[in-house]
Amino acid sequence: MQPLLIGLQVFVMYVFLSSLLGLVFGSFIAAFTYRYERNLDFVGGRSYCDNCKKNLRWYDNIPLLSFALYLGKSRCCGKSISYRYPLIELTCAIGFYLIGLNAVNLLLFMVMLSIFVIDIETQIIPDELVWISLAISIYNLQFTISNQFTIYNLLFSGFLM
Repeated sequence: MQPLLIGLQVFVMYVFLSSLLGLVFGSFIAAFTYRYERNLDFVGGRSYCDNCKKNLRWYDNIPLLSFALYLGKSRCCGKSISYRYPLIELTCAIGFYLIGLNAVNLLLFMVMLSIFVIDIETQIIPDELVWISLAISIYNLQFTISNQFTIYNLLFSGFLM
């Protein structure tokens, strides 16, 4: 009975930590996609309210939690916050849980999620993100190719798609 309890504790800890990490990276993806579409600097600068343009405090940026605490409203002006932020964060948390601890696949997932969000909102797929995903995929292929597939077969099939 004791090993089963330890296994359950490890599983719960894995779900918690992977989901938390996914929420944090999801928050970054939400900010990145918002700023990328508007040609804003996504590395520097503070987050601000979309409605009143006031700078947000650090605790207002806690993924998904602040959205739930303030019931989907901005703390500074009380207007509704877009559902895009919690949806992106939740999607990323679920993705991190399902993908596991494979860093390359997680990185590829984040780039693909960014492409998806930008494409949905602007109908544009940024070339930079496509090239990054191609580089990650080729890097990943070098370590996961089985004997029956060569890198050329995989690249050709990807080209056809």
